[in-house]
Amino acid sequence: ISALLAANGVIPPLQQAKNKRRKVLVVDFDIHHGNGTQDMTYNDDHILYFSIHRGLESKKLLGSHPFYPGSGMPDDIGGNLARGFNVNIAWSEPGMSGAEYATAWLKVLLPIARTFAPDLILVSAGFDGAMGDQLGQCKLLPRDYHAMCTPLAQLAPCCLSLEGGYNLNIIGECFAACAMALLGDNMVPPCNLDELSRGCDPTAAADINATIKAHAPFWSSLKQFLQDDIDASVDSIVNEMTGICLDDNNSNSSPSPPDEGGS
Repeated sequence: ISALLAANGVIPPLQQAKNKRRKVLVVDFDIHHGNGTQDMTYNDDHILYFSIHRGLESKKLLGSHPFYPGSGMPDDIGGNLARGFNVNIAWSEPGMSGAEYATAWLKVLLPIARTFAPDLILVSAGFDGAMGDQLGQCKLLPRDYHAMCTPLAQLAPCCLSLEGGYNLNIIGECFAACAMALLGDNMVPPCNLDELSRGCDPTAAADINATIKAHAPFWSSLKQFLQDDIDASVDSIVNEMTGICLDDNNSNSSPSPPDEGGS
Protein backbone atom coordinates (compact mmCIF):
# COMPACT_ATOMS: atom_id res chain seq x y z
CA ILE A 1 0.00 0.00 0.00
CA SER A 2 1.52 3.33 -1.05
CA ALA A 3 -1.25 5.64 0.12
CA LEU A 4 -3.88 5.68 2.82
CA LEU A 5 -6.57 8.11 3.92
CA ALA A 6 -7.52 8.23 7.60
CA ALA A 7 -9.70 10.35 9.86
CA ASN A 8 -8.41 9.68 13.38
CA GLY A 9 -5.25 11.80 13.50
CA VAL A 10 -1.62 10.82 13.10
CA ILE A 11 -1.01 9.92 16.74
CA PRO A 12 -2.12 6.21 16.64
CA PRO A 13 0.01 5.27 13.60
CA LEU A 14 2.82 7.45 14.88
CA GLN A 15 2.85 5.60 18.18
CA GLN A 16 3.02 2.26 16.38
CA ALA A 17 5.87 3.49 14.22
CA LYS A 18 7.72 4.74 17.31
CA ASN A 19 7.41 1.32 18.92
CA LYS A 20 8.90 -0.32 15.82
CA ARG A 21 11.64 2.34 15.51
CA ARG A 22 10.68 3.11 11.92
CA LYS A 23 11.84 6.36 10.36
CA VAL A 24 8.75 8.55 10.05
CA LEU A 25 8.26 11.96 8.48
CA VAL A 26 5.27 13.86 9.86
CA VAL A 27 4.13 16.75 7.64
CA ASP A 28 1.60 19.05 9.27
CA PHE A 29 0.08 21.75 7.07
CA ASP A 30 -2.87 22.56 9.32
CA ILE A 31 -2.89 26.31 9.89
CA HIS A 32 -2.38 25.76 13.64
CA HIS A 33 0.86 24.40 15.03
CA GLY A 34 0.64 20.77 16.13
CA ASN A 35 1.96 21.30 19.63
CA GLY A 36 0.80 17.88 20.82
CA THR A 37 2.58 16.08 17.99
CA GLN A 38 5.69 18.16 18.59
CA ASP A 39 5.71 17.26 22.28
CA MET A 40 5.41 13.57 21.41
CA THR A 41 8.30 13.57 18.92
CA TYR A 42 10.60 16.31 20.23
CA ASN A 43 13.37 14.03 21.51
CA ASP A 44 13.09 11.18 18.98
CA ASP A 45 15.58 11.12 16.10
CA HIS A 46 13.59 8.45 14.28
CA ILE A 47 10.82 10.99 13.67
CA LEU A 48 11.19 14.14 11.58
CA TYR A 49 8.37 16.54 12.39
CA PHE A 50 7.66 19.38 9.95
CA SER A 51 4.94 21.92 10.67
CA ILE A 52 4.02 24.93 8.55
CA HIS A 53 1.51 27.20 10.27
CA ARG A 54 0.67 30.72 11.33
CA GLY A 55 2.88 31.80 14.20
CA LEU A 56 1.60 35.35 14.67
CA GLU A 57 -1.72 37.09 14.07
CA SER A 58 0.08 39.84 12.14
CA LYS A 59 3.56 41.10 12.91
CA LYS A 60 2.90 44.29 10.96
CA LEU A 61 -0.31 45.18 12.80
CA LEU A 62 -0.07 43.45 16.20
CA GLY A 63 3.63 42.86 16.78
CA SER A 64 4.42 39.58 18.52
CA HIS A 65 0.82 38.67 19.36
CA PRO A 66 0.71 34.88 18.77
CA PHE A 67 -1.69 32.95 16.60
CA TYR A 68 -3.25 30.04 18.50
CA PRO A 69 -1.76 27.93 20.08
CA GLY A 70 1.27 30.23 20.17
CA SER A 71 3.91 27.52 19.74
CA GLY A 72 6.08 26.20 16.94
CA MET A 73 8.82 28.78 16.41
CA PRO A 74 11.81 28.21 14.09
CA ASP A 75 14.23 27.82 17.00
CA ASP A 76 12.24 24.86 18.38
CA ILE A 77 14.65 22.46 16.70
CA GLY A 78 14.23 19.31 18.81
CA GLY A 79 15.49 17.94 22.09
CA ASN A 80 19.06 17.05 22.99
CA LEU A 81 18.72 13.61 21.38
CA ALA A 82 17.02 14.90 18.22
CA ARG A 83 18.37 18.32 17.33
CA GLY A 84 17.34 19.24 13.81
CA PHE A 85 14.44 16.79 13.73
CA ASN A 86 11.75 19.32 14.67
CA VAL A 87 11.20 21.80 11.84
CA ASN A 88 8.77 24.72 12.10
CA ILE A 89 7.94 27.37 9.55
CA ALA A 90 5.81 29.96 11.32
CA TRP A 91 4.12 32.57 9.15
CA SER A 92 4.21 36.03 10.69
CA GLU A 93 1.37 37.32 8.49
CA PRO A 94 -1.93 35.93 7.14
CA GLY A 95 -2.71 35.58 3.45
CA MET A 96 -0.13 33.00 2.39
CA SER A 97 -0.81 31.18 -0.89
CA GLY A 98 0.64 28.46 -3.09
CA ALA A 99 3.76 30.48 -3.91
CA GLU A 100 4.82 30.66 -0.28
CA TYR A 101 4.05 27.01 0.46
CA ALA A 102 5.83 25.83 -2.69
CA THR A 103 8.89 27.82 -1.69
CA ALA A 104 8.85 26.25 1.78
CA TRP A 105 8.59 22.79 0.21
CA LEU A 106 11.46 23.36 -2.22
CA LYS A 107 13.83 25.18 0.12
CA VAL A 108 13.17 23.39 3.42
CA LEU A 109 10.93 20.34 3.52
CA LEU A 110 11.98 18.37 0.44
CA PRO A 111 15.76 18.78 0.85
CA ILE A 112 15.56 17.62 4.48
CA ALA A 113 13.06 14.85 3.74
CA ARG A 114 15.19 13.37 0.96
CA THR A 115 18.21 13.30 3.24
CA PHE A 116 16.19 11.75 6.07
CA ALA A 117 14.77 9.08 3.70
CA PRO A 118 11.67 8.10 5.71
CA ASP A 119 10.08 4.66 5.76
CA LEU A 120 6.65 6.25 6.19
CA ILE A 121 5.09 9.71 5.81
CA LEU A 122 2.16 10.80 7.96
CA VAL A 123 0.37 13.96 6.82
CA SER A 124 -1.69 16.03 9.23
CA ALA A 125 -3.98 17.40 6.54
CA GLY A 126 -5.78 20.43 7.88
CA PHE A 127 -7.54 22.49 5.22
CA ASP A 128 -8.02 25.63 7.31
CA GLY A 129 -5.36 27.32 5.17
CA ALA A 130 -7.65 27.10 2.14
CA MET A 131 -9.05 30.10 0.31
CA GLY A 132 -12.05 31.62 2.08
CA ASP A 133 -11.44 30.03 5.49
CA GLN A 134 -12.20 32.85 7.92
CA LEU A 135 -10.15 31.28 10.70
CA GLY A 136 -6.99 30.47 8.75
CA GLN A 137 -7.11 33.57 6.50
CA CYS A 138 -4.79 32.08 3.88
CA LYS A 139 -5.27 31.46 0.16
CA LEU A 140 -4.42 27.85 -0.67
CA LEU A 141 -6.32 26.26 -3.55
CA PRO A 142 -6.96 22.56 -4.24
CA ARG A 143 -4.18 22.53 -6.83
CA ASP A 144 -1.75 23.80 -4.16
CA TYR A 145 -2.55 20.88 -1.88
CA HIS A 146 -2.10 18.56 -4.86
CA ALA A 147 1.33 20.03 -5.55
CA MET A 148 2.35 19.67 -1.91
CA CYS A 149 1.28 16.03 -1.64
CA THR A 150 2.67 14.86 -4.98
CA PRO A 151 6.40 14.81 -4.06
CA LEU A 152 5.59 13.28 -0.67
CA ALA A 153 3.78 10.37 -2.29
CA GLN A 154 6.79 9.81 -4.51
CA LEU A 155 9.18 9.76 -1.56
CA ALA A 156 7.63 7.08 0.70
CA PRO A 157 4.30 5.41 1.57
CA CYS A 158 1.90 8.12 2.80
CA CYS A 159 -0.97 8.21 5.24
CA LEU A 160 -3.17 11.30 5.05
CA SER A 161 -5.05 12.16 8.25
CA LEU A 162 -7.86 14.71 8.14
CA GLU A 163 -7.80 17.66 10.54
CA GLY A 164 -9.16 21.23 10.44
CA GLY A 165 -10.93 23.16 7.69
CA TYR A 166 -14.02 25.34 7.93
CA ASN A 167 -14.85 26.61 4.45
CA LEU A 168 -17.28 23.91 3.37
CA ASN A 169 -17.32 25.23 -0.18
CA ILE A 170 -13.72 24.18 -0.83
CA ILE A 171 -12.48 21.55 1.64
CA GLY A 172 -14.01 18.68 -0.33
CA GLU A 173 -12.07 19.74 -3.40
CA CYS A 174 -8.90 20.09 -1.30
CA PHE A 175 -9.32 16.58 0.06
CA ALA A 176 -9.95 15.20 -3.44
CA ALA A 177 -6.82 16.94 -4.72
CA CYS A 178 -4.72 15.31 -1.99
CA ALA A 179 -6.22 11.91 -2.74
CA MET A 180 -5.42 12.35 -6.43
CA ALA A 181 -1.82 13.18 -5.56
CA LEU A 182 -1.45 10.07 -3.39
CA LEU A 183 -2.87 7.94 -6.20
CA GLY A 184 -0.44 9.40 -8.74
CA ASP A 185 -2.93 11.48 -10.72
CA ASN A 186 -0.78 14.40 -11.88
CA MET A 187 -3.22 15.84 -14.40
CA VAL A 188 -6.26 17.02 -12.43
CA PRO A 189 -6.05 19.46 -10.74
CA PRO A 190 -3.07 21.07 -12.49
CA CYS A 191 0.05 22.10 -10.62
CA ASN A 192 0.11 25.64 -9.30
CA LEU A 193 2.56 27.07 -11.82
CA ASP A 194 0.50 30.20 -12.43
CA GLU A 195 0.37 30.87 -8.69
CA LEU A 196 4.12 30.41 -8.41
CA SER A 197 4.76 32.94 -11.16
CA ARG A 198 4.00 35.89 -8.93
CA GLY A 199 6.82 34.98 -6.55
CA CYS A 200 7.09 34.47 -2.84
CA ASP A 201 5.91 37.20 -0.48
CA PRO A 202 8.95 38.94 1.11
CA THR A 203 7.56 38.48 4.61
CA ALA A 204 7.15 34.76 3.99
CA ALA A 205 10.67 34.60 2.55
CA ALA A 206 11.98 36.02 5.83
CA ASP A 207 9.98 33.42 7.79
CA ILE A 208 11.41 30.62 5.64
CA ASN A 209 14.93 32.01 6.00
CA ALA A 210 14.58 31.91 9.79
CA THR A 211 13.91 28.19 9.60
CA ILE A 212 16.77 27.59 7.18
CA LYS A 213 19.15 29.45 9.48
CA ALA A 214 18.03 27.39 12.48
CA HIS A 215 18.45 24.03 10.70
CA ALA A 216 21.38 24.50 8.32
CA PRO A 217 23.83 23.31 11.03
CA PHE A 218 22.06 19.94 11.04
CA TRP A 219 21.21 19.43 7.36
CA SER A 220 23.87 20.06 4.72
CA SER A 221 21.17 20.19 2.02
CA LEU A 222 19.99 23.53 3.44
CA LYS A 223 23.37 25.27 3.47
CA GLN A 224 23.12 26.23 -0.19
CA PHE A 225 20.11 28.40 0.66
CA LEU A 226 21.66 30.37 3.51
CA GLN A 227 22.65 33.25 1.26
CA ASP A 228 19.54 33.10 -0.93
CA ASP A 229 16.81 35.71 -0.68
CA ILE A 230 14.29 33.00 -1.68
CA ASP A 231 12.44 35.13 -4.18
CA ALA A 232 10.59 32.14 -5.70
CA SER A 233 11.28 33.47 -9.20
CA VAL A 234 9.65 31.97 -12.26
CA ASP A 235 12.95 30.70 -13.63
CA SER A 236 13.92 28.69 -10.55
CA ILE A 237 10.85 27.62 -8.62
CA VAL A 238 8.51 27.00 -11.56
CA ASN A 239 11.12 24.82 -13.25
CA GLU A 240 11.65 22.79 -10.08
CA MET A 241 7.94 22.34 -9.43
CA THR A 242 7.42 21.37 -13.07
CA GLY A 243 9.88 18.55 -12.56
CA ILE A 244 8.21 17.42 -9.34
CA CYS A 245 4.67 17.53 -10.65
CA LEU A 246 4.88 16.60 -14.30
CA ASP A 247 7.88 14.30 -14.80
CA ASP A 248 6.16 10.93 -14.93
CA ASN A 249 9.43 9.29 -15.90
CA ASN A 250 10.84 9.96 -12.44
CA SER A 251 7.69 9.28 -10.43
CA ASN A 252 8.75 5.74 -9.55
CA SER A 253 12.45 6.33 -9.01
CA SER A 254 14.06 6.10 -5.61
CA PRO A 255 15.35 9.25 -3.88
CA SER A 256 19.04 9.94 -3.97
CA PRO A 257 21.01 8.40 -1.10
CA PRO A 258 21.15 10.78 1.87
CA ASP A 259 24.40 12.63 2.30
CA GLU A 260 24.04 12.83 6.05
CA GLY A 261 21.56 12.63 8.88
CA GLY A 262 20.36 15.50 11.01
CA SER A 263 22.60 14.85 13.98
